[in-house]
Amino acid sequence: MSETVFKYALSFSSSAVAQPPYELDYARLEDGQYAQLFQPKAPSTASSLWSNFGFSSVIPDGSTIKGIEVRIRRWTSYSTVHDTSLKLYLNGSLIGSEYASASYWSATPIEEVFGGPTDMWGTTLTRANIIDSTFGVHNVIVGHTDNYAAPCMDYLKIKVYYTEPRTFTVGNVIRYVKVIS
Repeated sequence: MSETVFKYALSFSSSAVAQPPYELDYARLEDGQYAQLFQPKAPSTASSLWSNFGFSSVIPDGSTIKGIEVRIRRWTSYSTVHDTSLKLYLNGSLIGSEYASASYWSATPIEEVFGGPTDMWGTTLTRANIIDSTFGVHNVIVGHTDNYAAPCMDYLKIKVYYTEPRTFTVGNVIRYVKVIS
């Protein structure tokens, strides 16, 4: 099995408002800067979407997708923020299994791991899905506190696991044989 390097979203959007001096776009890259989201007094929710990961140049044509791994580095200053939804996203729709946890976020920065080498998130994905600019991860969080919740997000990154097609050449034409395992 082959795997990509971890890739970061080229697009990020959120219903939350960044707490100055932090910018929402800081939640896109693993660069030491993070977004501190402003949430009014509870209960309040915020949704975020990371998409367009640029996998087209790293997953060969004819490959079979075997697993998706998502890593998110996040924390909160109040221990009352948790996920209500964490799912894959494609073409305007949430797809696959729900990975949200009712556990409260950590008070210190940690990297959480969702999925893995053989985890397809309860759906079938093709190379065409993965390279689509709308492919991504959608996360909805809720804060329960009498104070203002201050969830912080540093990054979300994705790795894709796949098997490459077997190839052979007939004349000057490369042919693919899809391996089914």
